[in-house]
Amino acid sequence: MHTKTQITVNSNIEDVWQTITDIEHSSEVISSINSIEILKKGDSDKVGLTWRESRIMMGKEAFETMWISEISPNQYYVVLAESHKTKYRSVVSVTAISNDKTELTMEFTGEPQGAFTKILSTIMMPFFKGSLTKMLHQDLIDIKQYVENK
Repeated sequence: MHTKTQITVNSNIEDVWQTITDIEHSSEVISSINSIEILKKGDSDKVGLTWRESRIMMGKEAFETMWISEISPNQYYVVLAESHKTKYRSVVSVTAISNDKTELTMEFTGEPQGAFTKILSTIMMPFFKGSLTKMLHQDLIDIKQYVENK
């Protein structure tokens, strides 16, 4: 499964980047995140930063352990996770439109592992994809509102 959403933030790229890479405080920015627990500090660029996130998904609290696997400052970072026999990959990126406008994009891919998980995913994907895209877009709206109101 793959989905992508984006939004224009009325702010410079540096402020948007600072907000989206401040993982420790993301529960103060994104309304569906209940809490963040840092499990491992990353290197100076945050590669290897690992955290446990609690958020509301489809009306229920879910816990996931995630880590930053790749980062290019003021461009993008990649977050990986593995759960329920599925590998997840999220790419969060920023692109300057002008000095005071930034395009913020979130791209998500889920790859089921194993035959049963692949079959179940094929059946459930149409229902889950719409909800997931809405959730990701709400995250972007929350980030936009936070940055613009700073």
